[in-house]
Order: sequence, then structure tokens, then C-alpha cells
Amino acid sequence: MSWQLAGAASWSLLLLISYLALPHLLRSRNTSRLNYRVSIVGIATLARLVPHLLVSAGTNFDIQSFNILGNLFINGEDIYSSPLVEGRHPYLPLMIYWIGLAQKISLSIGQPYELVYRLLPIAADVGICLLLFKLTKSRNIDVAFRCALLFAINPVSVFVSAYQGQFDSVIILFMLMAVSSVSYSAWKTGIWMGLAILAKSWPVLALPSILTGFHSLQKKILVLFLVLLIPSIGVVLYAFIFKSDIQVILSNALSYNRGLGVWGYTYFLRLVWILKPELEFIFSWIVENGRFFTLFGLGIVWFWRARHETPAAGILTILVSFLALTHAFAIQYLVWLIPFAIIDDNNRWLNIYTVTAYFYMVLVYFSLILTTSITRVMPLPQADWFIIMPAALPVWVVTILWTLDCLKGGKSVVVSPASN
Repeated sequence: MSWQLAGAASWSLLLLISYLALPHLLRSRNTSRLNYRVSIVGIATLARLVPHLLVSAGTNFDIQSFNILGNLFINGEDIYSSPLVEGRHPYLPLMIYWIGLAQKISLSIGQPYELVYRLLPIAADVGICLLLFKLTKSRNIDVAFRCALLFAINPVSVFVSAYQGQFDSVIILFMLMAVSSVSYSAWKTGIWMGLAILAKSWPVLALPSILTGFHSLQKKILVLFLVLLIPSIGVVLYAFIFKSDIQVILSNALSYNRGLGVWGYTYFLRLVWILKPELEFIFSWIVENGRFFTLFGLGIVWFWRARHETPAAGILTILVSFLALTHAFAIQYLVWLIPFAIIDDNNRWLNIYTVTAYFYMVLVYFSLILTTSITRVMPLPQADWFIIMPAALPVWVVTILWTLDCLKGGKSVVVSPASN
């Protein structure tokens, strides 16, 4: 391991320790003289800037993919029809504009692509911290400051944006803007959710909970209309600019079904297939039908619990349950629920989740994603099967227990939606 990666790994451990010690650190210091927003921005930026400068693209599949996409974009080529992009961008086209712009900037200033590209996910993380401060300030300003810092120095959130460079923080920021708009504007709620879905499709999981924030059927319909309109405009605009096939764009996003057999119950089915190749048909069945099992389970969770909760609490319940039930997985999924757990003041489960997720992520990032040093221990794919994938089981078990706690009524407060 290079000194840069060793430094980045040490920094992640320091973040974990700081995260767990945060309540004590805030109690032992007088925060009344602090400029809260400046402090939040400074701490969140520093937490991400250090690994951002230390971690190069290396063997990072995502950064390599964005680099290819950026080159195609600035050359005016359609990314969805290019064989170079197969399996690399199963999303609708919002983020391709930043991916391309980052490529153009990096070439013009002569800096590595990742140093420019990751600035947006990092900035979105800082925006999330400020929004958490705003959304929780009604409780107490010191509590709001703590809530912002819980995300600012959470190593899971830092891993995804500053180490890996995935842009899920942008989607989460849009979703939090939608949540904050529920109490006063169906228009803004629909626009923000539409933008979130135009970036990645997973925010549709939050849509039912968002709609519970509105009593009026007219406003629910307005939100749904905007949620359909914004992605439609985005797809048509991209297709017009790059002479792309709309059907190809949509099928690329809607048919996403990757990361199978690496997480949760599907890992055990993969293991059966590895050890007993004649039973491969079981795993193949899950590949084809696992999404229906996931949706069925989420439907039960929705009707049993989430539909009775506030929008933020309902989103948390659905996202926790998704991680417990999902047949498909990518490591950036682990950041999704964190802001909603902070809003819901669910610190006990969040702390357990963060610790177990951290140890899984630090193994994956520093032995497989940023470098393939795991091959010194065992060749691939065996190292993936018998070291990397089993390391996810503790955090998966936590999501199961957390889901059960949510279904029992756990921490989340059940209230009626605002009168709008």
C-alpha cells in the first residue's frame, strides 16, 4: 500500500473515532461562540478534502467509467449507444453534464480527472450538512449542530463521495430539499424529486413517503406529474442534443439489475452455486426474479409501518428495509439512509450501522476498489467470494435487526402530515 492510501486509511479511522466521540467532544466544549454554519462547512470540507487529495483514481471502476463518459461527452458522442460504456452508466442523463464538464476542466488545467470530478459530490455532502442543520434547528441549535456534524464526519458518507467518487450525495441533497419543501410547496417537492430521479432511479423508493406529506389529492397528483415531467424533459433534451434513442436511454436505466449475489441472502445462494454448480438454477432464478421479492417485501413494510410515519421517518424505514431485503447491491447504497436516520434522531442504530459498515467498507476500498491488494492473499474471484462478500454480513444483519425495530415502532415518531 502506498503512503497516500495508508494516510487515507488512517484518516478514515480518525473520522470513525471522532464520529463515535462526537457527543462527548461537544459536551466538553463551549459551542455558544461558534459560527455554526462556518464550522459545519469547514469540518465537512476538511473531512473530505484530505482523502480527496490523497486518493488517486487507481483501480476505481467508477472513476474510470466517468473518465470514459467524460471523453465521449466532450466529443459529442452518445454515451448510451457506445460499446465503451456498456454496464458503466445505468442511469438517466442528468449527471452526465457534470461528468463531461469535469473532463473538460481537468484537461484544460492539466489536473487528474478525479480531482475535478469529486468536487461536486463533496460539495453536495457539505450542502447535506447545512440542510440537516436547518431541518433539525427547531429542536435546539446545539442539537442541530450535532446532527450536521454526524453526517460531516461520518466515515461512510466520506468514503462514498471523497474516496469512491460516487454521486449519491447529489441525489440525497435533492431528496432532502424535497422533504424540506413538503410543508409549504408541492411544486418544489415535485421538482426536487424529479431531479433526484433524473440523476439515479433509486429515489422512487422515497416517493410514497413524500406523498404522505400531502392531504390534498390535487397536490399529490401535482407532485407525481412533476416527478414524471422533469425526468421526461431531461431524457428528451439529452436525446435531442446527442441524437440518442429514447428507448435505449430508458431501458438502460429501468433494466438495471447488477450487484447480484454480493450482499444479503443472495450471497448464500451464490455460495450454494459455487459449492454445488448443479444448483446454479437457483441463483439464476433470483437474478431474474429477485427484484419482485424486494418490491413485495418493501410493499409489506410500507403498508405495515412506513405509510403511518412522517416523510423523513418513512423514507428511513423503507431504505433500511431495502438494504435488508435487496437482491442487488452496490457499496454506495450504504450512505443512503444516514441523513434520514439523523433527522429521525435514531442514533443508537445509526452508530451500530456506521461501525459495521465502516469495517466492511475499509476492507473493500483498500483491498479491492482503490487497489487490488486482496489478490496477494487470494486470487480473484475467490477472494471476492470468501473474503470480501462475507465481510458484508455483519452490516446486513444490522439492517435486518434495524428493520424489525422499525416495524415494531422503534424510534420513529408517527404523526399526521401537515395540513397542505
